Amino acid sequence: AHFLSRGVYSVISMFDPQAVLIGGGVSEQEKIYLLLDKYLEQFEEWDALKVPILPCELGNQAGRLGAVWLAKQKLSRHT
Repeated sequence: AHFLSRGVYSVISMFDPQAVLIGGGVSEQEKIYLLLDKYLEQFEEWDALKVPILPCELGNQAGRLGAVWLAKQKLSRHT
């Protein structure tokens, strides 16, 4: 959670997103969100940068389903 919070903070400070979505197996670990909040509060500018950090709706399947969708899109263009 400590290293993930550093990565999340870096992405937020560089790209200014409206929200951060966490996918994959880590998204299903409920404790990770509490730990992320704890570690992100330690960054000086977090109050100014704070955005919602949420699990992907598709959870652990998000990456796999995205890859299947992309493959289907590419195959449909070639036929």
